[in-house]
Amino acid sequence: DEGQTLSTSNYRADITCDGSITSADYNICVTNQNNMLPGADNTPPTVTIQSPTSGSTYSTTGTTVTLSGTASDNVGVTSVTWSNNRGGSGVASGTGTWSASGITLQSGDNILTVAAHDQAQNIGTDTLTVTVTGGGAPPVLNSAVSSMTHGSAGTFATTIAVSNTSTPASGNAPVEDRIGNLSLIGTFDKAISSASASLQSGTATVGTPTVAGSTVTVPLTGVGDEQAVVVNLTNVMATDGGVMTAGTMSLRIVVGDYSGNGTCGTSDQSTVNADFGQTVTASNYRADVDASGAIGSADATLETNNLNDHYP
Repeated sequence: DEGQTLSTSNYRADITCDGSITSADYNICVTNQNNMLPGADNTPPTVTIQSPTSGSTYSTTGTTVTLSGTASDNVGVTSVTWSNNRGGSGVASGTGTWSASGITLQSGDNILTVAAHDQAQNIGTDTLTVTVTGGGAPPVLNSAVSSMTHGSAGTFATTIAVSNTSTPASGNAPVEDRIGNLSLIGTFDKAISSASASLQSGTATVGTPTVAGSTVTVPLTGVGDEQAVVVNLTNVMATDGGVMTAGTMSLRIVVGDYSGNGTCGTSDQSTVNADFGQTVTASNYRADVDASGAIGSADATLETNNLNDHYP
């Protein structure tokens, strides 16, 4: 329409609204080619990771990785970005053919997500799980305890079940009969430098793990009664570079179940009453149900209130 007389049939070509259709209007069209309102295009781009592998998993002993691949869209790809669930994100170089170099990896599993974006704000993604392995053998979770501090009486712990896979140990897990916040402490066969934890099942809030020597401590708050709790340990990194990708710590919670048979019964009630007023020690700490540091009326009340509670 350049040079034509302006009319009701072509007035929209006069983008500059100066009364004539000129090269200035054409240049604006070129500059804004492919622009559109969000939602006008509902087709997301397609993005594919091709290197270091076109598969879904990749293992390396390195601390960084370079990704590359292709992306396409029915209108056009505007950018390609990446992110790592273990930390870090950035913008790849290129669009149709793209690459992202120097991506920092953490020990264990790193889920890398590459996203292609278009002008309409549609996003297409592809993922690659990169596992960083070290030179040492994976650490082995030998044992674990459920620990609580009983006021000035000290800290006492109950042995719980462990596994060195994502599947919990078979059978009924040991019972924790005390009420309150817990610390699950796992002991490994070698020194540990870092670990991650999450709740696999049960009602509780899992805090950030801390490591000391060969132990990993996972704080639990908001722990419910009459249930089984399973905590995942993942990406447990030993100081020699070995990585345990998955393990579990599991226990049952039955408040007042002194005997640990899965039910708070009359025999448990009798035991707590018999220990009334005694000093809390490693041999009777389970009678201090509220972990106050003294075996008293509050513990007897908990026994009464929870009588016949059980799991399973």
